[in-house]
Amino acid sequence: MIYNGSNKFYSNRRSYIQLHGNVCYDCYLTLDHFVCCNCDGEFLSDRYGTDDLCITCANEKVSNCLNYTFKPCPNFYKTKEEEKNDNLLFLGIELECGCSPTYHNVINFITKNANSFYYMKRDASIPAYGCEVVTHPATLDYHLNKAEWKNLLDSAKSYELESDNDRCGIHIHMSRIFFDSKDIYNIDYLVNNFSDFWKKIARRESHYSAYVSKNAREWGRQTTDRHCALNLSNPYTIELRIFKGTLDINILFAYIEITNCLANFVKTIDNINVVINIVMYTIIMISCRVKFLKECENPENII
Repeated sequence: MIYNGSNKFYSNRRSYIQLHGNVCYDCYLTLDHFVCCNCDGEFLSDRYGTDDLCITCANEKVSNCLNYTFKPCPNFYKTKEEEKNDNLLFLGIELECGCSPTYHNVINFITKNANSFYYMKRDASIPAYGCEVVTHPATLDYHLNKAEWKNLLDSAKSYELESDNDRCGIHIHMSRIFFDSKDIYNIDYLVNNFSDFWKKIARRESHYSAYVSKNAREWGRQTTDRHCALNLSNPYTIELRIFKGTLDINILFAYIEITNCLANFVKTIDNINVVINIVMYTIIMISCRVKFLKECENPENII
């Protein structure tokens, strides 16, 4: 038996198997395995996708799962009641997920049932076949009452997608045109200067959404790293990256409502230092749903 140094064991008959870990030939003979009809690779059964394809080939076969760099021309969604309002905040959601081996089934569901409001992209930063569900920008009212979030999240659960873990997050993009420079200064100050508060609300702390210490002249200005709690580097959006992933619609809606409340509140602030405590309590009391607070661990410590 010869190990060739590239995650393959060879027998004297040159049979081999490609695996996540190293498997000797004797063990290989006792395990269920198959040959992918596309790449001709030989794999253990846990690498089976569908239609006699390995997971990699099965996922690549699905063109609806887009590359991470894909950025379509945005469509802006709002309700009929909002049609005549030109001063609206639009929110775009990125929901990161770790996927099951057959996640292309849920990709097909998204593309067939979401009226182009959602699309799915690959995300290599997430282990276990990472992907992210991305929405076009929409108003709060549209997200809560028109978008088919329940069908999407229920389907994601049924196909064994996972989001509520340490590696997956939810990023919410706010339309930059909604804010002036003072507003951006205020929102940057509120998020980064009160990190302990936001960590409890967001249910996580991650190096992908690091809170940044700044002096007075730096508030409202982007740092060199886009992986921060409030990413200001995008030309058309302000991205709040702090939230832990979830497939629970109540928690997701709470995140969206919190972001919407924060965005609208900063536009009312003249002296940020005077109202800072009111801001924090208002965001929680107005935005968080009762069920969300009940499901949080020790919710009394949040407020």
